[in-house]
Formats: sequence, C-alpha cells, structure tokens
Amino acid sequence: MCGLSIHVPKASRYRLHGANYRLVTAHGESEVARIEPFDGVELELGALWPGSSESSG
Repeated sequence: MCGLSIHVPKASRYRLHGANYRLVTAHGESEVARIEPFDGVELELGALWPGSSESSG
C-alpha cells in the first residue's frame, strides 16, 4: 500500500532538467538544512511553519 501525507510541512528543491523540473532534495520540518541557493546558511525548517510540532514545542 502507498500513502501520501499532504499535512507534513517540508521544503523541496527542484532542478530544471530539459523541459521538466526534477526533485533534488526534500527536507522535513524537524531538519536544519542547507538548501541551494541558500546553502551558505543553515535553515531551521521547523521555524518556517508556525504551529508545527517543532515550532510549537
């Protein structure tokens, strides 16, 4: 069985490949990530979604 949760906040990065975009990385709300073009800084992803489990704890 397959499942898809649309309720989990995440940050996804896509790259143009030919005429289409392809998923390169996906990061969950509890991660600290370095994601292009902002890879010079660590992004605390939980802080981006008010009310998420990470930012409300």
